[in-house]
Amino acid sequence: MLIILVDSYLVTTLLTLDVSGAFDNAAHERLIHNLRKRRVPANSINWIASFLRHRITDILLTEGATGQFITDTGIPQGSPLSPILYLFYNADLIDQIQEAYPRRALITGYIDDICILVWSRTAATNCRHLEKIHKIAEQWEIQHASKFAPTKYGLIRLWRKVRRVPRPVDSTNVSVNVRGVEIKPVPTLRYLSVQLDQHLTGMKQIEHAQVKAMEVIAAFCSIAGSTWGIKLFHLRQMYTAVLWPQITFVNSMWFVRVGWGFKAAENAARKAMESIQHKALYRIPGALEQPLEQP
Repeated sequence: MLIILVDSYLVTTLLTLDVSGAFDNAAHERLIHNLRKRRVPANSINWIASFLRHRITDILLTEGATGQFITDTGIPQGSPLSPILYLFYNADLIDQIQEAYPRRALITGYIDDICILVWSRTAATNCRHLEKIHKIAEQWEIQHASKFAPTKYGLIRLWRKVRRVPRPVDSTNVSVNVRGVEIKPVPTLRYLSVQLDQHLTGMKQIEHAQVKAMEVIAAFCSIAGSTWGIKLFHLRQMYTAVLWPQITFVNSMWFVRVGWGFKAAENAARKAMESIQHKALYRIPGALEQPLEQP
């Protein structure tokens, strides 16, 4: 859907929200209410309620321990169940915005990272829509004992830089004002560990992947070489288990392939990936002096 919007005459704007202390401030009663609202089985709800109750916190400082006290709010962090529970906790926020702006806004959320996408003919209209949508989010904030952090919000305009896509006529340098905080549009935005650039070329994500890859390769080189260190078999396992997943993270989202007007971006992405692979294969086992060429 995003590709269809940015390929049209409409201006697309994306705003990311951030909830401060999402897990720590979750109210147990509201969470149980949301679970019942979505018809979770009663046995599961009772088990979850028992999981949340009778939690004790003891803070250890340099001067000594504070002593144990009961923690009657929050979802325990570190449990694989915690992200699932918080998805139920903020489900009302997503539903309320979708009901208020059907077919005019797209909202997604993963734990405390909320993403709102709006589209219209001008960037100014998008910003006004986002400010109204945030009023709905503020009502959810009050009902769920949560706290938004506008200083951590992100705003970006998305449009394809190709000939067949008309450029925005009006100015796109329009800000969103939330609680006295001015949120200005940026050329690159990080959302769920993915670097989004305003033209959707994926190059910023590739540059980020290259930096991470060089750090991992340097770590590999410190524990092995062509004639010393751990065996090549184990290096290969580390390469496929550690390095490759990092540089190909959600590549189906940011890697542009056979896109009209994006051949240069596709070639640049391929060269960057081949460069990372060559450096890994050459510097770790020392087996290659030239990159492999595909027939």
